Amino acid sequence: MNHRGNLAKINCAFPGHLENGKIFYVGTLAEYTYHPYMSNLGQNKQIRYECDKSFKLMGPNGSTCINGNWKPNIKLVKCVKVNHLSEINLNDTLKTELDENIISIGLKNERKAKSLFRSNVQRRLKLRRLRNRNHMRQSTAK
Repeated sequence: MNHRGNLAKINCAFPGHLENGKIFYVGTLAEYTYHPYMSNLGQNKQIRYECDKSFKLMGPNGSTCINGNWKPNIKLVKCVKVNHLSEINLNDTLKTELDENIISIGLKNERKAKSLFRSNVQRRLKLRRLRNRNHMRQSTAK
């Protein structure tokens, strides 16, 4: 509290760089690339993490400024290199491996089975990204 008894404004500093990725400030009307030279962001402001092409986000997809700290901490976020078949969320690994086996059993051509599996995973990832973006936008609009 400051000398007048009001809560002092607590800001969050730039969280650091995301190797092989970018950090975006989630504004009211749009998202902006967040740079170190930008001013500190205030209480309840949000940032979103996005990895470069051929990299997969591991950890939370964003953080919120709470009492001068980014929660969850960016140290929990990593962009890891992926190959063409490993774009799978760790929580979905067992399910998608089962899906691939079912597809492989149903199709005689293994190459066609893997192609179908890959396109199914990519479709799921696109839907998940869209849901995450919409969720972040909706939570900032409140």
